Order: sequence, then structure tokens, then C-alpha cells
Amino acid sequence: MNGPFSRLNRLYEKLESKPEFSYKCHFGSPITAPNYDIVGSLKLLLDEPENLFSEYPNSRCTSELKVSIFKYLSRVSDCDVVSDLDVLVTSGTREAITSVVTFAKHKKKKKSYAIVPSPCYPGYIGSCKFNDLDVFSVPLNEDNGFQPDLTGIDREILENTAIIILTNPGNPFTYYLKKETIEQVLSIAEEFDIECLIDECFFDLQVSSDLNPVSAASFFEKSRFLTIIHSLSKRSASAGLRSGFIASNKFKISEIANVRAFISPTVPNIIQQVSARLWDDELHVNNEINSINEKIKVFKDNFGNSVLYPEAGFFVNLKTEDEKNLVERLYAKGIKSMPVSFMEHSNGEFNTNKKHGYVRVGLVYGFDDIVKICSIIKGVYS
Repeated sequence: MNGPFSRLNRLYEKLESKPEFSYKCHFGSPITAPNYDIVGSLKLLLDEPENLFSEYPNSRCTSELKVSIFKYLSRVSDCDVVSDLDVLVTSGTREAITSVVTFAKHKKKKKSYAIVPSPCYPGYIGSCKFNDLDVFSVPLNEDNGFQPDLTGIDREILENTAIIILTNPGNPFTYYLKKETIEQVLSIAEEFDIECLIDECFFDLQVSSDLNPVSAASFFEKSRFLTIIHSLSKRSASAGLRSGFIASNKFKISEIANVRAFISPTVPNIIQQVSARLWDDELHVNNEINSINEKIKVFKDNFGNSVLYPEAGFFVNLKTEDEKNLVERLYAKGIKSMPVSFMEHSNGEFNTNKKHGYVRVGLVYGFDDIVKICSIIKGVYS
């Protein structure tokens, strides 16, 4: 697949001038230490190693972790977890995406489409192509408030769609889905018998205080087609832990578990135990949010409204008429960034030449480094 990162690497390889060191602001893996003592938790668990390594991991979810995830879902949905809800622990969200898309394809064998927003995280497209699904692209831009609108899609496409994939909030534009958007999508899923996958891996990192975002978890009772995925990679700055979950009704979780039995790794019990502690704890998430807001303020103080700021997460988007040129100049000064147009897709192909007018920069480093990065960008982006 000619994905955005492969394309970006080829762009850098062609440049004659290459920096000796570069900040990796082109992707979304936090490079700062987590605001939680994961190592300390591991040490405590290792002090009582009975059955910790001798038994096979629970391939679905340990009872302790399931309770923690249910409590988390109750908090973000502001309602009790519905009786037929179940969860699966996964190795992050990429594996979760593939598991759910594979389930949808095999469940809806005669259907050949997946509806995916554009631009988007490339893992969605990869999972669809792996399952021989044609991708119908739904544009996200300032004109539609970065909200996917499915109402104009031909009925013939909807009748032949196996799965709708959405992100709440989005990526690269980390704006929350509005309640009415989720309701519209689930209504279409109900009418046309379509699975709906909503990725909420950035949901907890709300940096815009004047919002009251709605988690898709609030809709479990209303829709049998809904599946949510989440992970600790962004929420807890713990991408290396490789821990996430899939949440849906019990029947669907059993079906997805059967798919995962053949294509997915099991998550070690010790990782599941640490994960339970992270899902239970909101203090470290609030600390992470405060840290991100401090870094965003550095950009606001320097760039004002010439930058598109997130509602959640740590991506800022630099507005520009020439994305490639800006990316090349930033790289020459030691900063890797992502042209949003590289994340655009058309019919499942990323090699579209559409210009989006933004360059995504991940604030994934500590505060002092972000100050340096901002200073470098200011020297180029003016």
C-alpha cells in the first residue's frame, strides 16, 4: 500500500540536504514518559509472580481488566453499562481495527464496500484492502466542520456496504463527532444493515475546555451495529504497552473473538493487569492533558489563528498553500511533519494529488523540546 508514511519517506529521500538530527513530529507516538508509574506497577506485580507467566494469557480479557474497562465506559458515557455489553483486550488499536473489519467482511459476505473518512489514519485503509473491501471516501474539511456526512451517498453504495469506520475525535483533524453525527450514522447503519466501528483512541485527551464531547459508548443500548475500539497508547502515552480493547454486544464479541483466535496475538496477563490500573486512573490522564495544553499555548503565543488547534489530542495543523514545500523546508531544519494531503485517499488509494492546505505536527516531545521545535517552525513558517 502506498501509504502516507512511505510516501513521506520517499519525499525525504529525494532531498539533497538532509539534517543530522530530526524531531519526529510526523507521527502520533508520544516520546515523553507516561504520567503514570508503569514500571512501579510492573515491579509490584513481579513481587508476586505466582501463575503470572506459567499460564496462557486470557485471550478475551481478564476479569479485573473487564471490570476496569466497564467502569471507564460508564464514566465516559455517563450511564450504566448495558447488560449485553462485552469487551476483548487487544494489542493496541491497529490489531483491533483489522479484527473488526475482518469480522464485518465475513459477516456481510455479499457486501463489498467500506465507508471511511478522508483524510484518515492509514490503518483503516490497510485493513479494508486486506479484506478486499472497496473504500468509499467521505471528505472531512472546514466546510463541513470536520463532520462526516453520509446522507448524500447513493443508496446502491449503502446497500452494498459492510462497515462504516469513524474516528472520535478525528485524525489528523482531532475534532469530536457531534451527537447528531453519531445518531445519523447509526440510523443509516440500522437501515442498511451496516457494521459501524468508531475509534476513540484520542477521546480522553480533551484540550478544549468549553466542550462537552459525546462518547459513542452512550449509544450501545440504541444500536446493535456499534463497535468501539480504544487503547492506552494516546490516553496514557503508553504506545509501547500495546494494550487496547474492542467493545460491543456479547454476540458480536464472541464472533470477533473467533476471528482473533487465528489472526491475533494474545496480550500477556501482566500487561492486562497493568492496563486495568491505567483504565482506573484519571489523574495521570488529567496531567497529560495539562502537559499538552502547555505545549499548545506555546504555539498559540507564537502563531495565533494561523494554526488549526485540536479539540483533543496533540496534533496541530499548520495552514499553508504549499504543503510539500513547507514539509521540505521544515525537514531541512530538522523537523519531520506530515502533509495532510498524504493522508487523503480516493477509493482506497493514498496517491491522490488533492491539496488539503495543512501540515500536521505532533506535539509528542517534552515542553523544552516543543519550545525549540516551535522556534524552528517560526523561522520557516512565516
